[in-house]
Amino acid sequence: KRSSATTLKPEMTDEELVFLKNRVQMVRRKGEYIEVGTAAGGTLCFMLQCLADKPCSRFVVVDTMQYFEDQLKIVEKNLANHGLDAGKVDFRVMSSNTAFDRAKADGERFDFILVDASHKIRHVMADLRWLRLLNIGGLACFHDYTPKFKGVCWPIDRFLGRNPQFSRVGLEGSLL
Repeated sequence: KRSSATTLKPEMTDEELVFLKNRVQMVRRKGEYIEVGTAAGGTLCFMLQCLADKPCSRFVVVDTMQYFEDQLKIVEKNLANHGLDAGKVDFRVMSSNTAFDRAKADGERFDFILVDASHKIRHVMADLRWLRLLNIGGLACFHDYTPKFKGVCWPIDRFLGRNPQFSRVGLEGSLL
């Protein structure tokens, strides 16, 4: 079991969390947020707390909830421990591919996207499709962007090289 399943803490460094907070709060309006991959929900709790003074209109979480035993219950417990209502989070317990296809068919758009899911090249390449649903001026963050995880870096670098309408805003630790 991942340590985050027991500690319920985000799997980001303090510096990455400060960077994430600044990015989450950059969304100019009452935004639409999505997290692809959530582990125990530590980062989810952190982001929702960052939005306490600026409520989002919708927060979606996409995860198969098969990362470890009772993952969804652990995420819900984590939210409750932070005084956050799990009922206000749109949990989509399915693969990223299935969730993307449904979101696209429903015409959904997002102002903020955090991808912190599988590190396999084919999965990261598939997760990059979420950027098709990013509103103009929106922000996307990717965790574990580090040479240690070539399956994360290579697809993102390739995507950025082929899509000049997207640009790197910053990098803190392994949070791009």
